[in-house]
Amino acid sequence: KTWTHFRNLESLDDRVQIKPPPPEPRQYLMENYAYTQPEDHTAYPHAPGALRICYPTATFWEDEVAVTYDYGYCGPGWDNNKHTTKIKIVTLDWLYERVKVFL
Repeated sequence: KTWTHFRNLESLDDRVQIKPPPPEPRQYLMENYAYTQPEDHTAYPHAPGALRICYPTATFWEDEVAVTYDYGYCGPGWDNNKHTTKIKIVTLDWLYERVKVFL
């Protein structure tokens, strides 16, 4: 509820920051949901790529932040949905930098 610095660590497009979610949780019911790679490579220049990136954990040390997160290539043609854990180290300045919000 209190975190206000939403930054993308990975993205199929070039968005650096996204609009924060609403303050209260929402439930979404999905039917026949499947991960699919975007076909529009103009809007998504880094596709094909990971479609499931979630569960971040952050560790702060001096002026850096180490973030680990689940990273998965999902969908047809990706050998039964490969998943791994990645780590990315960023500076505190990058994490708290104010950037233009994209929708």
